[in-house]
Amino acid sequence: MVWYPCVDANGDGQTVSCAIDVLSLRCRQDYDQLSATELLQTERSLHLMLAEIHSRQNTMLPIHRMPPEVFKAIFEDALSRRTRYLDETAISWDYPVLGLTQLAKISSVCRYWRAIALGTPTLWTNISPGWMDRRQIFSRAATMFLERARDLPVDLVVDHHGHAGNLSSFITDLGPDFTSRLRRIHCRHAWEHLDIVFNFPAPRLESLYLDDTHTEVTATDVPLFGGQNPQLRYLSLSRMARMPTFQLPTLTHLHIHRCTDCGLSALLASTPGLTDLSLSEVGADSSNGTSPLMSPLHLRKLKRFALHGMCCSSVRAIMLYMAIPRSTALLFTGCDTLNAETMASSGLRDYLSSRAWTRMSIRPDEEGDFCSVTATDDHVGVSFDCVASKEHRDPDDWCFYDIGDMHWVIPPTMPPPFQSVRECWVMETLHAMNSFRASGLRDMLGSMCNLETLVVCAWSLKAVLEALSLPSQHDVEAGGTEVLVCPMLKELHILTTDDRGSRILDVLVDARFDRLRFLERVVLDYLPGSCASSMRDYRSDRPVDVVELTEQPEMPLPLVCSVEVHAFWPKWRPHTEHILGTKYETRKGSRRHPRSRPVIARKS
Repeated sequence: MVWYPCVDANGDGQTVSCAIDVLSLRCRQDYDQLSATELLQTERSLHLMLAEIHSRQNTMLPIHRMPPEVFKAIFEDALSRRTRYLDETAISWDYPVLGLTQLAKISSVCRYWRAIALGTPTLWTNISPGWMDRRQIFSRAATMFLERARDLPVDLVVDHHGHAGNLSSFITDLGPDFTSRLRRIHCRHAWEHLDIVFNFPAPRLESLYLDDTHTEVTATDVPLFGGQNPQLRYLSLSRMARMPTFQLPTLTHLHIHRCTDCGLSALLASTPGLTDLSLSEVGADSSNGTSPLMSPLHLRKLKRFALHGMCCSSVRAIMLYMAIPRSTALLFTGCDTLNAETMASSGLRDYLSSRAWTRMSIRPDEEGDFCSVTATDDHVGVSFDCVASKEHRDPDDWCFYDIGDMHWVIPPTMPPPFQSVRECWVMETLHAMNSFRASGLRDMLGSMCNLETLVVCAWSLKAVLEALSLPSQHDVEAGGTEVLVCPMLKELHILTTDDRGSRILDVLVDARFDRLRFLERVVLDYLPGSCASSMRDYRSDRPVDVVELTEQPEMPLPLVCSVEVHAFWPKWRPHTEHILGTKYETRKGSRRHPRSRPVIARKS
């Protein structure tokens, strides 16, 4: 496809017709007899004719047959690539700058594209003060953007220190037509006091992001925007030396990152409708009096609470001072592994004890230093990393697949709140250097007296079967009496691939099924893209159901954990995704099409 630039920007058909007449007249004359003025006129006529020809060719291209609505959607998507969240309800923490360069490229291709761009107000809603040495150009561009955005709300983006100088003058020059339409503000590197820059009413402001180590706030009780921000719902404060003063009756989402001021309690106390809270690298230690939370807080409407990059002492202090509702989902990311002292601290213990957790998934770290745990019920969930111990592994004491593991991982014994778990997923990475020890699994599973369903990986099956049949250390010390580890356990699911199915059957045959007769069902789940092995050589009194899965298995998560709401509350990744990735996902056009029919293998 050849795209011709259009020179005739006005599209004046009458001018082109006159040019054709002039050229026809010149063709019947001797060019040696033409004056310089006539030659220039002839040249201009030729350009007009070529422009008209190119324009006609452009209109005949297939792309020009697309309706304008399709172009609008493409333009909006192309100019939104730098932002992670396109949903209007999402928090726009990392909002992009749609500057003159990007818009100039789209609106300068041809008249058709330019008309569509000018007729799409959403392309012109982001305003930036630009560089200080070109502030007049950006001020005129901002005025043009306001006009082309029509009546839509606009955004102010200051994401470079070179854009932040004299920001208050830039806002003042644009006047109330700009400030009254502000919907989102993304401001970094402000050179002036924030209470001086944002001293105007913002009746339509919904989202505010302030981030700068050197940003100053005057020690005053006067709130930003004069307290006139009745629609502010999203607030993010990062690396602030002093907390600004706000009036936040409508705030629902709050993110605090590396803020050292002790005004966090007052800020949280002024947000009665808060539903989402994210604290990142906030220092809090109640033992030395440096905690930013000096009085108990009750956030009754909180639905999602995320802690990132926190040490155990900070976790204990925050959980102690914040009365987390039982209807809140709790996510720990990048925090120190929770030790026994933290798990037993009053705040976290009270939260965990407030729910009857019904599902749990556990996965050892690749280094074997901790275990990742996710526990849920039908409504909320909690995800954290807890400390695990490991022991050196003898070279001759390898697991079933002889992959040379170096250490045994001893999973932690689950605290009393997890005794109600009815479904447990024990996930291990294939070819990992560390895997669960059978005795450790037995102690962990033994604490789940209501466990009914157990899901394991094929490469950890041998350790699991040993855990279910071996006596615990407590039983041995009591006289060697063997008791059922999980008296309520009825179903065992084994996740496998086609190259391991036959070897699993050998393990099942060799297993002490006389000790596992309480199991009502054993299921061999072949991952998508795998093909079930032949069952003709399987000989046992224990029937095994074989199922070829069409989708990658994962532990069911409640809606609050399975939906990405904003940057600080992502969709939770199930442990099966960590250990399996996308290797076994079904691909379109694959030679093998997984089925969902069960194949029952029984003794011949």
